[in-house]
Amino acid sequence: MMAAMRPIRALLLDYSGVFTTPPFSGFPALEAAKGLDPGALLELLWGNYGDRAGTHAWHRLERGEMTFAEYWADMQERAKSSFGDDFDVSEMAMAMRDNFAVHHVMVTRVRELRPTYKTALLTNNVKEFGDGWRSTIPVDELFDVVIDSSHVGKRKPEADYFAHALDAVGVDADEAVFLDDMLCNVEGARDAGLTAIHVVDVAKAIAELDALLIARAG
Repeated sequence: MMAAMRPIRALLLDYSGVFTTPPFSGFPALEAAKGLDPGALLELLWGNYGDRAGTHAWHRLERGEMTFAEYWADMQERAKSSFGDDFDVSEMAMAMRDNFAVHHVMVTRVRELRPTYKTALLTNNVKEFGDGWRSTIPVDELFDVVIDSSHVGKRKPEADYFAHALDAVGVDADEAVFLDDMLCNVEGARDAGLTAIHVVDVAKAIAELDALLIARAG
């Protein structure tokens, strides 16, 4: 007979794509305008994002192993090699700011759930961007713990990152649910033993989360 699953005690949530719109929605239009293949800009930006070995410059940036200035210089050289001297990487930064919005429905739901559950923000991020992204949502009101990849030297979907997060929150893997818009991170979390929800539509993800919490209530 299968043992009953333990109640959920902790909510672990990604930042970008969960609490905000994904930052790369402007890339397809920029690629079309520049005559680039679809996906070329993401490939330039971070290579294979889900690579758990994390050897790309972006992965190193997210682990705090290089500064943003060093990464930017590296990307400029790679862009020149791939797209020619006329391509201006600053246009990518402008495209990343297009259509940015906060998903207030997610902010509200986590605020409602926090009295009942431990909460943690699990973000792959850049050390120099900390003040900027923290100003977009009420971080201190929503989370007991913030696990920023650039501060802990680990990044999703690495197994060590999830182990670090669970230890910081103080729960076992089967007592936590993780939400992320990147499928590779969801798969990494599941491999680490967590229940994970792939966020494609925020309202549907909240409904899935609520159903899970009811099903796993103690």
